[in-house]
Amino acid sequence: MTPRSVRLRDALVPVVLLSLLAACTAQIPGEAVAGSLSPQVGPPLKTDTVSLRHDYESSPQEVNDYWTQDRRRDADTKDITADDSDDTTNRPDAATGVVVEPSTGPVVDPTPVAPATAGDPFTPTGLAASTQGRLYVTIGRDDYVCSATVVNAVSQDVVATAAHCLWDFEGGTGWATNVFFVPADEDNGEVAPYGYWAAESAYGPQEFADNATTNSLGMVIGTGWTHDFAFLTMAPDDDGRPIQEVTGGQGIAFGGTVDDVLVTGYPSAPPFTGLDQRFCASDDWFTLQRGAFGIECSMTQGASGGGWLSDYDTETGAGYLVATTSFKTETELGAMPLGEDALALFTEAGGL
Repeated sequence: MTPRSVRLRDALVPVVLLSLLAACTAQIPGEAVAGSLSPQVGPPLKTDTVSLRHDYESSPQEVNDYWTQDRRRDADTKDITADDSDDTTNRPDAATGVVVEPSTGPVVDPTPVAPATAGDPFTPTGLAASTQGRLYVTIGRDDYVCSATVVNAVSQDVVATAAHCLWDFEGGTGWATNVFFVPADEDNGEVAPYGYWAAESAYGPQEFADNATTNSLGMVIGTGWTHDFAFLTMAPDDDGRPIQEVTGGQGIAFGGTVDDVLVTGYPSAPPFTGLDQRFCASDDWFTLQRGAFGIECSMTQGASGGGWLSDYDTETGAGYLVATTSFKTETELGAMPLGEDALALFTEAGGL
C-alpha cells in the first residue's frame, strides 16, 4: 500500500473532490473567469501532442434511441484498480493556478461536508443537484457506465469525466460511442429531472491514448494514467438550449492548494447498484501512485469520472472540480489532478 505521509497541500499535485446531485432548481450559468490558486510545486510533464479530438456523427435522437431501459440497466463497469507499486516519481499534469468560478459565482467561506468513507447516499443541494450525473457509453461492442460533471464554460456545453471512460485502452478501438449523459440520474436513467444529453465531441489527452493500459488483473500500467481526464461537449436540447443553461456549471481549478474534498459518483459494482448518487469526503487526503490524489472511500467502479470538488459549500452546492476519479484500491479512491494539459483540452472544448 502506498505510504500516506504526503498530504495534499504538500504534494506535487492537487487534490480533487466530487459532488453528485439529486434534484433542485436549475442554475443560470455565469461567465467563466480565470483566477489563480497557489501553484503546485514540481516540473511540468510535457507531451508532444496534448489533445485528441473526436466529433460524433450520430444524432442526439439516434443516441437517445440506442439507450433503451434494458441497455441502461445492463451497462457494465470498467474494472480499474491501482497497481501494487509505490511509484510516486511520475509527475502528474503540471499545475497552472488557473481557476474558473462556478456559474453561481465565487465560493466564499464554504461549509464543507463532514468526512465520510462509506459511500453513503448523497443528498445534493443547490448547484450540486443538477450538475453531476451518470455517463453511459459504448466501447467496442460493450456498454458501460461512468460518472461526470457539468463545469462552467464559455461555450456552456462542457462536461468533465475520466479519459478511461471514453477511450478503449484495452481493445484498441479508440473512442467510445453512444455517449449519453443524465444529470441527477436515478434508477438507471428512469428519473432524469434535467433531461438526456448526447455528446457532440470528445477531447482526451494524447498521453493517455499512447501510454495507458491495464494488465490481466485490471491493474493500471503506464505513465498515461497521469492524464486520466477528458472533456465532452454536449449537443443542445430540443429547445436549442446548451446543457449549462439547464444545469449550471461547477467551478474548475487546474492545479493549486486543496484542503477538503467531496467526491461523488455512481458506484455500480457490488455492493453498490448505481441506482443513486453516493459520496465520500475528506479533509485529509494523501498521494497515491503517479501523484494521484487519494482518499479513504468504499465506492466501487462506476464512480469513475466522478468529480472531486474542493471548497465545496453544502449550502450552495458549488465547488471547484480539481480531478476526476481514476482508479480504486481495496479501500481507497484515486484521481488524477487537472493541470496544464487539462487546461489545454478544456480551452479547446470551448471552456475559455
